[in-house]
Amino acid sequence: MGFWEDYKIIEKAALIDEETFSTSPLVITDTVNATKRLLNEVLMKIKSYYGISTDDMHGMIFFLMKNKMINPELIGQLIDVIEFVNNIEGEKPEIIHSWLIRVMEILEEVYFSLSENKENTINKSTIGNI
Repeated sequence: MGFWEDYKIIEKAALIDEETFSTSPLVITDTVNATKRLLNEVLMKIKSYYGISTDDMHGMIFFLMKNKMINPELIGQLIDVIEFVNNIEGEKPEIIHSWLIRVMEILEEVYFSLSENKENTINKSTIGNI
């Protein structure tokens, strides 16, 4: 699945009420898996665009900050989302449900920031060759 397919799965889960979400094991499982894949899509984008390891979260975050690849205000939120998603299996359904909108918003913003920065980098290198 791709970024937007997983995003839609999470979005649907976020729109149902907490009680329905919490009592539906299939919805919980699908949502947890989609959330992990969504984060993985963002991490793979970082790795493919910038050739850096995403295994070292702090090193990756430092690289993104140092090179102004994402908004500095987003850094702390991204760290929170990464830590949440990495530990999502042990969370109660109510907690998972309460985080869904935040996860979607932060990862979407990072996703677009990376795309925009990659495009700007390509445009600058193209202009420099003219």
